[in-house]
Amino acid sequence: MGKEKIYLGFLLGFWLLQLLCGAGLLYIVGINQNALLLQDIQSRLHDDVTYRDGKWDTYRYNADPSVPGNAYSVYMITTDGFVIERWHPIQGLLDTSDFKHLLQLQTPQTITTITNQTWRVFSLPIQQSGSVIGVITVSSFTPTDMDMGQIDSALEDNAHVILDHLTVKNGIISARNLDVRAIPYTLSFQVVNQFNKIIVKNNNFNSIDRLPNFIDPSYVDNALHSPHERVVADSLTGEHYYVVTSALTDAKGTVRGVIVVTKSISYLYHLLLWYFIGQLGVGILSSVVLSWYVTLHPLTPAKEKPLTFVHFDKKTSVLSLNEFDMVIPFATNQYYLCEAICAHPKKKWEVGELLDRFGIEASSENARKVYDAMLLLNKKIMTVQSKRLVMMQDRRYFCNPELAALISS
Repeated sequence: MGKEKIYLGFLLGFWLLQLLCGAGLLYIVGINQNALLLQDIQSRLHDDVTYRDGKWDTYRYNADPSVPGNAYSVYMITTDGFVIERWHPIQGLLDTSDFKHLLQLQTPQTITTITNQTWRVFSLPIQQSGSVIGVITVSSFTPTDMDMGQIDSALEDNAHVILDHLTVKNGIISARNLDVRAIPYTLSFQVVNQFNKIIVKNNNFNSIDRLPNFIDPSYVDNALHSPHERVVADSLTGEHYYVVTSALTDAKGTVRGVIVVTKSISYLYHLLLWYFIGQLGVGILSSVVLSWYVTLHPLTPAKEKPLTFVHFDKKTSVLSLNEFDMVIPFATNQYYLCEAICAHPKKKWEVGELLDRFGIEASSENARKVYDAMLLLNKKIMTVQSKRLVMMQDRRYFCNPELAALISS
């Protein structure tokens, strides 16, 4: 089974190479498709958002019907940490807030942001044992003086509703009991702990995480100096995302912020998983079939049985080698050569003697006919065993000495 093992090993190696190359190609094609898609989205966002005189104009962005939906995450954050946009943030990627900044808003205030948006904002501290360990911030978009008192009451009331549904244990804030649907969709809110981590927030058509929010500018710097295209994992769910990052610049090319667009590539990992499972199944089935076939049809020939019997029947024109019977065409050169050799196995025949038995005139031109008859006869015999019956030396033909003693009359 030596050759069979080498053959099967070669096929296994080839299958593994094909498996890895196929998976690599599938992954590269999937990643490139996502990269091109995200780059197109980023180009669109650069056209939608402009910077002038210290302000950001997001009018075109707000009215753009091509803004990505729920399948994407979008970040636009300025170099000083102001969050222009943060749609569907990924856990662990630019998803923090500025706890200390939010604590400064413990009385309702109207804030006009650098995106020319007006918000009424209120923050309520979260305390445990006299220490502030978090903050609840509730805001209303484009408030009017006419209903300011009503807005402030709604902000404070809903901040306390949120507080009542939070649980605090050992300094850890949990929003497990909070149903965000209990808060009016006209209000935006978020809960942030003392470590700037956003515990919970809401998203609706009036607030796509655009309430006046800041993050540590060092995160923006890190994003700008990170690879422009990379894969990150959600720190909570482990889901993988492809991330494309570019600088947000003004008309002069000065870097004013960062744009980050992401898309989940979990489907690609699932596709690769099923690819591996499918290929593994095909590989196992192929190995079983090949092993079965090679067992039945070994590449290494079975060990040849030694010859014990050689006989030529002139009447039936059958040459017998052990259990194998071969018909030699009657009255042909092969027949007469086989007859002569088997009749006198120890004799060395001259070419002329054999040509005389063939019924052919002895000449140098006809000498080839004896040689050709020897080749045809030996070729037929060697289909069933490895030894030649007829041999030639010094232009004389004779029976193979190994077989001569086995020929029966």
